[in-house]
Amino acid sequence: MLHTTIPLTTPTNIDPERLAALLDGRLNDTEATAVRAQLASADEDTLAAYADAVAVFAEMNPSPVVSIESARRRRWFIPAMAAAAAAAAIAGVALRPSAYEPAMYASAVPLLSHSSAEPMWSVTRGGVDGVSDRARSIRIGALLTDLQVDAIHGDPAKTHASALATLIEGRLGNGARAAALREFVNSSSTTLTADQAKSLGQQAVGATDRSLMRVGAYLEAARIASASGDVGFFDRSSMTVLSSLGADAQRVSSLIEATPRDAIAIHAAVETLLRQLAQ
Repeated sequence: MLHTTIPLTTPTNIDPERLAALLDGRLNDTEATAVRAQLASADEDTLAAYADAVAVFAEMNPSPVVSIESARRRRWFIPAMAAAAAAAAIAGVALRPSAYEPAMYASAVPLLSHSSAEPMWSVTRGGVDGVSDRARSIRIGALLTDLQVDAIHGDPAKTHASALATLIEGRLGNGARAAALREFVNSSSTTLTADQAKSLGQQAVGATDRSLMRVGAYLEAARIASASGDVGFFDRSSMTVLSSLGADAQRVSSLIEATPRDAIAIHAAVETLLRQLAQ
């Protein structure tokens, strides 16, 4: 496969090898300054994508903090190259700004685990007009993981795609995103490839709060994994995404951090939290 080096002047598409070299201390002062400046001017999605990818093993591989400063703002990158490489390998994705979290989480779910046929939350007649923006974002994240798990197993994806379309259609500026999902739902096909699920999902991401979407995507993957008795998922996917929930995630976090882990207790706690956030 040919490798194309991405110019350092592109602020939102940073060459992973250059980033790795910065974190590993292999750049000279001029090169390091250029990469730091690029990172400092990167958008929130770019920074979040890098942070999420390397966070998988950051807690198990503590490392020095690399500061990135610019006239506009200051950012901090925590992991070292070893943690970044391990995170990317375990997640099954390249370390890049376009990292798609639901696919990362779904890839960490055991291959014998399937998503539920119906969404976890109760669906009221007449759509989701009464659902809060927070609950909507959580639901979208959970459904994006469901679509990826469906694709991995070749399971029918129409129910999850239809529920996702219902969540985003009718929202200002989101008609086109829902239309793509509805087109699949109305087609003769019942299954999606992983790439198709990702393509549809990336369109839906634009209709929601991305940080809350990540929470929903992670919790759904955690629910599916723990339902099958797998606790290794929590070594493959960092729970740092739950930090934004504060005390709401305390029960789940304490069970994940326990030794040994109790898959049944984790599953119950994750399911309870996901239902709570999605209502």
